[in-house]
Amino acid sequence: KRSLGIIAGAEGSLFVYNATQVAFIQNAIKWMNYYAESASNFLLKDDAEKTAAFIGWFGYSNQDLLLDVRLSIFDPIHMLGSGATSYVSSHQGRDDVIAIGCGTAQALRICRTEPHTITYARTEDNSVVICPIAFSNNGYYGTDEGDYAAESEWASNRVVKPSAGLSLLHEMTHLPSVVGGFQHWTSAPRDGSYDYFYAPSKCITLSDIAKLNNAQNYAFFALDITSNHQYASREVDEDAPNKGQNAIWWLREGAGGRRESP
Repeated sequence: KRSLGIIAGAEGSLFVYNATQVAFIQNAIKWMNYYAESASNFLLKDDAEKTAAFIGWFGYSNQDLLLDVRLSIFDPIHMLGSGATSYVSSHQGRDDVIAIGCGTAQALRICRTEPHTITYARTEDNSVVICPIAFSNNGYYGTDEGDYAAESEWASNRVVKPSAGLSLLHEMTHLPSVVGGFQHWTSAPRDGSYDYFYAPSKCITLSDIAKLNNAQNYAFFALDITSNHQYASREVDEDAPNKGQNAIWWLREGAGGRRESP
């Protein structure tokens, strides 16, 4: 897939958007692109595989996969662009487009049973659904203020705040048409990430293979290198008996040693 499109739907359908909702999605795409580009650029730096961010979120034993992570995950997401072209038909241009559509609690079980879900990836047709909660509080989760607040809270306290941009990045790692070129997924033949855990306190303690396959780890990596860059860039001590724990220690130093929450 080469671009993103918003399924605007027909008036009265389950998938119709108003102008405010379209603006929300466009801004979320902009932030998703920013996070993906930042992650890709970070991985271009010399010895990026030795940093606290890479080892902390992807695992010490996966250092030799840095190039694959950049070329097959963050680069393809970044190349989708920083905006979307809105269109009405749910099929128009689908050969080249990742469609982003609107879901209702009545139509989609996950929007109803998991009330905190902002976005949801449909791997069967390589699309993303935006749940109604995303548009609550005047669409705050999709505003610049919302993402700045998410970065600030993470940098200061390592506490996660909802962010539509990070949520979209997370969902893109599920979609085979975006990240199917990554040869190290354990979900074959689906070719995409899993949702082992969402909470950062759980994601950062996964096994190395699970870290590489957990969607939220890609989001937290991007969040750390943008909001906690000084400490995320620190190289892990080569003499440390536990490289993973040393990486996590450095990441937490940016927030005065605070642990991830929840």
